[in-house]
Amino acid sequence: MKVTIAFCLLIIGSLLVLYGIGFALYELAMLYQSNITDPLTMSGEDPKAVSARMWRSILIGLAGVPFMIIGSVILQVGVFKWLARKLDGGMKQS
Repeated sequence: MKVTIAFCLLIIGSLLVLYGIGFALYELAMLYQSNITDPLTMSGEDPKAVSARMWRSILIGLAGVPFMIIGSVILQVGVFKWLARKLDGGMKQS
């Protein structure tokens, strides 16, 4: 049961982090794409608005870090306990 919860926390945290990184980089790429396609016009978006959206995405991704850390720690503890039980069982049978 603990391993299932830990795995779910790890997945949720990882998805939030990937969302944050992905959308922040997407905003940055769109800003540079608009500047590269037509550098002399100012038809692109305001860089301050793009920066605000990037920070929002980063903060969403940052919210996933504790879930990811807690899930990975619980999962590692569960895996090590499982391995210890397997090794103890193997030693007792010999």
